[in-house]
Amino acid sequence: MFRLGHIEYLLFLVALPLLAWVFWWFMNRQKREWEAFAQNRRSERFLSGRVPQLSWSQFTVVGIVYCLAVFSLCNPQFTSEAQEVEIESSDVFVALDISYSMLGNDMKPNRLTRAKNLAQQTVEALEGNRVGLILFAGEAYMFMPLTSDVSSAITFIQAANVNMAPTQGTAIAAAIDLSMESFDPDTETGKSIVIISDGEDHEQAIDDAVSRAKDENVFIFTVAVGTDAGAYLPGVGRDNYLFGEDGKPVVSRVNEAMLRGIANDTGASAFNLSKERNIDQAIANNVSQMEKQVSEVARFTSYDSIFQYFLLPLLALVLWQFLKPIWSYYRTSKIDKQRV
Repeated sequence: MFRLGHIEYLLFLVALPLLAWVFWWFMNRQKREWEAFAQNRRSERFLSGRVPQLSWSQFTVVGIVYCLAVFSLCNPQFTSEAQEVEIESSDVFVALDISYSMLGNDMKPNRLTRAKNLAQQTVEALEGNRVGLILFAGEAYMFMPLTSDVSSAITFIQAANVNMAPTQGTAIAAAIDLSMESFDPDTETGKSIVIISDGEDHEQAIDDAVSRAKDENVFIFTVAVGTDAGAYLPGVGRDNYLFGEDGKPVVSRVNEAMLRGIANDTGASAFNLSKERNIDQAIANNVSQMEKQVSEVARFTSYDSIFQYFLLPLLALVLWQFLKPIWSYYRTSKIDKQRV
């Protein structure tokens, strides 16, 4: 099978007819000048040598060189071999907290922005695995099912915001349950959940959700987003803070202990976004050690470039054009010496 690696360079061939017209115009102009010059009887005394006239044979050589250069730029290729590759992957759900408390600015610019950035980095680090996205606040919502399309996952992550949650809260148990229901029960591949949250609320149902995940060998990695000092939540009114029923500004603090307990119960790792770096790589390294299963069979075709076969005659023609005047001069000098 033949193909051009950069077919867009063929557009340069459009200039070839224009070059031919320009060459024809100069050739006719030179011809008229020679005819006018030849009518001068004393023209011989002004000639020290014959000026070479333009000819179509010269343009033919230039045109061939030009076409060979264009085809070399296009990188022509032939199929060398085709092979099928089995792609193995694990299944990972990223559960992102979009509750109102994630607008706390104890992590600049705010917790949600930092959490989304980490989620994106984690998805990129997990490339080659199937990744899904779940958003949760008072309830959990399937935002993107398991997929190998990293670019789509990143688009969905960046679109997440607190206005997508009609009810407020931190329903971590609901996020775990929705993840468990969304995994394919017929596959033996490794399964894991990455919870990115401030973990502010504690639900009674969370123990049951974690126990179910543990029984089904699903690892739950947790990332605490926020600081122990906490942050006032933005609101409308006095000082632009959100106020509680007691008339005091609401302070949101991260519940790292609860999140760390979830990860420890399932044999996974817990992280703190305000204290640790390279969390995405750490999660990816853990996932890479899990059991994998063939998720798809991809067919790859390799191509061998043959642009060099166009460059060789191109260089030969250029070299010939360079040596041709030297050879003509040598032959003329030799003939003159024989006459003498």
